Amino acid sequence: MEWKWQVLLVLTCALFAIAGSSPNGSGSNSRRGWGGTADNERPAVYIARVLSVSAAGRDAFVSCLRRKEFPAWQKLKRGGLLTDQSVFETSSVRLTAPGVPAWNVLLLSHLAPAVAPDAFFNAEEKRVGKRSPGTRCEDAPGVETRRIEVLHSTPNSYHPRPAAGARGPDAPTEFTVPYIVEYIAVRETPEALNEYRETMQMNIGPAVGQLIRDNLLLNLIALETVSVKYAQPGVPKWNQIHLRGYFPDKGPVPPSALDGALRRVNPQGGGAAGIFGRLDSIRTKPREDLARQLSGLAVR
Repeated sequence: MEWKWQVLLVLTCALFAIAGSSPNGSGSNSRRGWGGTADNERPAVYIARVLSVSAAGRDAFVSCLRRKEFPAWQKLKRGGLLTDQSVFETSSVRLTAPGVPAWNVLLLSHLAPAVAPDAFFNAEEKRVGKRSPGTRCEDAPGVETRRIEVLHSTPNSYHPRPAAGARGPDAPTEFTVPYIVEYIAVRETPEALNEYRETMQMNIGPAVGQLIRDNLLLNLIALETVSVKYAQPGVPKWNQIHLRGYFPDKGPVPPSALDGALRRVNPQGGGAAGIFGRLDSIRTKPREDLARQLSGLAVR
């Protein structure tokens, strides 16, 4: 009988080893995984289009999106290619680097799980191919495409939706709050990019998640550039886009609240001064906007 117990012990140890190495297990592999609402989930995949629309052509452009693009986005969602679509319009520019060209529209397409960006682009090209040349909304007079890129959600820093009913039935929604949109350029070295992601994953992402649970922020969408499909000459480079909705009655984030949340998630991190002081040496912001989301063009 002793050999049976030995076999049973070996099988038990093997099962524990398999469980510990699984991406869904509690081993170290899940810590470096891409984060959705949990570290061990696949990354959320987005396509971002940054556009400049002239003031004279703004209403016509929005009308074009409503007539042509909105039904197409709905069809893409029904076809299983799109999870949601958002349109953000710049209200004001909070900061901009010298020489940065203007833009005022961000189209954000959140792809359905397991859909490759190329599949989404191909579906769009087939749809556009059925139209007469020059009839796309982006081709209208006064509209310029600045950049098109593919992005993934940053691990442990992706909180796209507020908790349902967190502030009561009359609370602001994602369509009624202002947004800060940051275009961030982290130094393009493996060391700097890894440090930035680690700081987001271990400090800033969890701290902002705490602020969301405390009803001091509505949401956070932190994205990392994977590839750039098109960039207009003269447009600055960036490799992160962050969006966060805030409550007008509370402001973007009280500095003391952010510092407190950072100290809670990492007591040894030095708070806001320690963490952001270090980041200032490895990243710049070509642009930071105040924006609003156009609810009439949102696909959910």
